[in-house]
Amino acid sequence: MSEPEAGRWMKYSGNPVLGGSLGTCFDMSVHVEGDRHRMWFSWRPKHGIGYAESDDGLNWTPKQDLVLAQGPWREVTRPYVLVEEDGLTMWYSAKDDDRVVICWATSADGLNWRPQGVAIAPEEPWEKSAVMCPSVLRDPDGGYHMWYSGGEQYEPDAIGYARSDDGIHWRRLPTPVLSPEADSTWEAERVAGAHVFRSNGHLYAAYIGFANGFEDSSIGIARSSDGIHWERHAGNPVIRRGQAGEFDSINVYKPFVVVDGDEWRMWFNGSSPTDAPEENPPNRIEQIGYASCRFQFRPRNNP
Repeated sequence: MSEPEAGRWMKYSGNPVLGGSLGTCFDMSVHVEGDRHRMWFSWRPKHGIGYAESDDGLNWTPKQDLVLAQGPWREVTRPYVLVEEDGLTMWYSAKDDDRVVICWATSADGLNWRPQGVAIAPEEPWEKSAVMCPSVLRDPDGGYHMWYSGGEQYEPDAIGYARSDDGIHWRRLPTPVLSPEADSTWEAERVAGAHVFRSNGHLYAAYIGFANGFEDSSIGIARSSDGIHWERHAGNPVIRRGQAGEFDSINVYKPFVVVDGDEWRMWFNGSSPTDAPEENPPNRIEQIGYASCRFQFRPRNNP
């Protein structure tokens, strides 16, 4: 793979990196330690959370069984895994007939998970019937921060924020912290699916923006000092859907970024046409791709 160009996101020529015979794979959480890459991903044909490992982030070996099954829910998806010295915690979306909630589970090894219950359910008016796509950071003093999406069950409307002292009991802000921009050409409809991470003293969010309904999505970057007030990158969107015949020809979705020195590495969903009846929606399959960049954030009010 060629070296990423400064300021330009380059999609991997071998995309997708996960999908194919596995069916729809989407909305992943990635942890990198040395050369060991671990991925927890949403596995739609099995209605649960799958797991894969890689030495380079490009060639993945999936575990053939789920690591977290649906249990009493219709489906569990959209994991975020926080890896700490004393174990792992996963926050994830759980769907029933009427709503989507965020649940949590714990594990000693990342493969065997114990569900612990519901962490956040939709309560605020803007959340409607669904909260999903959790992204969690922990402070050195032990406090937790969660960014999540709320709104419609298929694709939510905006991104909210909650805080917790123990990772179990959460206090949320009553209104979103990142909302669509009505005059935007690429995120006027809704924003969702943020992955929030720290780099060089700032918080960054890689997130999805929608225009023209669900059929036109792109990926952008925003920056914050407090996780509540965000400024957009002047070069947004940074990832757009691909050309006809490519794995992301219909849409690009949920990004996950790992900062490696001066290189930003992104895994993201891409959708393309399919006739497989088990996929949802039934006219497309989602698979996971990869892109990288020597990224530098540029505020929109600067040249």
